[in-house]
Amino acid sequence: MNSFDQSVQQKLSIDIAADSLTIKQYKVISGHMLRTFLPKSKTKIPKIIRFTLFSVLTWLVFSIFSTSFYEYFNFSFSISAWRWKSSDDYEIVFDLLNTSAFVAIIWIFALGMILTRYLTCRYSQKYYHQYFKVNIQIERVLRFEQNGITIIVKSGISSFIPWSSVKGTSTIENIFIIAFSNGSWVWLPQENDENKNVRNSLIKFIEDKLTDMEEV
Repeated sequence: MNSFDQSVQQKLSIDIAADSLTIKQYKVISGHMLRTFLPKSKTKIPKIIRFTLFSVLTWLVFSIFSTSFYEYFNFSFSISAWRWKSSDDYEIVFDLLNTSAFVAIIWIFALGMILTRYLTCRYSQKYYHQYFKVNIQIERVLRFEQNGITIIVKSGISSFIPWSSVKGTSTIENIFIIAFSNGSWVWLPQENDENKNVRNSLIKFIEDKLTDMEEV
């Protein structure tokens, strides 16, 4: 291993090269971290499906009781559009009344949700690439100590994470992941002939430390 700073190279440390993680692997690991370590949703049904089911159920209820409902409350609800054919003549493009108008509003809202989700996904892809280039695709050293983990990037900036802030570990595509309680994570690169011994020693050390933390 070639360290960019030999002064931080110690027995329980490992160099992380700038190209040790691809953008595809970063996305896969990020998604895994969200599903594994963030609070689980109470339901596994996607929001858009739940909203669709609610819309259909609402439409059925209003369709069945539409006449009595609108007569009982003595009101009507409509959505219409028209275009002028001449200065004193026009034609109706569409005219939705009561239940049909109500359902149209629901589905317009649903389409707005879908569009918002689409735009959010596009923005997320852009954010992924920017964040990956600035924060992931840089050289760093991970130093493992009795009290925690020190992360030292090429610029010399370092941060310390105590073992109490380590939420768990996971292995994805032979990449060992260490997740922290604030949602961030670091990784040990894939095993190769050069880092095999150091990597295996570090994994054993990390697992032993987390086991000790659970027993305390």
